[in-house]
Amino acid sequence: MNNKQHEFIIRAFLESKIPEAIRKNAPQLLVIDSVIGGYCTQLLKAKDGIEILSEEIFTADEKKLFSKIINESSGKMRDEVILYYRLAILTQSVLYQYRL
Repeated sequence: MNNKQHEFIIRAFLESKIPEAIRKNAPQLLVIDSVIGGYCTQLLKAKDGIEILSEEIFTADEKKLFSKIINESSGKMRDEVILYYRLAILTQSVLYQYRL
């Protein structure tokens, strides 16, 4: 990976924690964290790029679930979910740039 900004985004995602609101209200979204984290780890070790098996990491239903959690949360919990979601979407776009 030649772009340092991309590397920083990948590393930021790997260091991020899953918000408590997601753990409590939508544990099925924990799989996304594992999937993106796995691709991030592969990309950091890869020379050329990585093979991403699915067409999209986030499905429309998962995006709706994130929106629902954001709308039902407030204060600090809401901010944590928003930041995590934005970082996950940004990380997904970086991963697609290195797709083989």
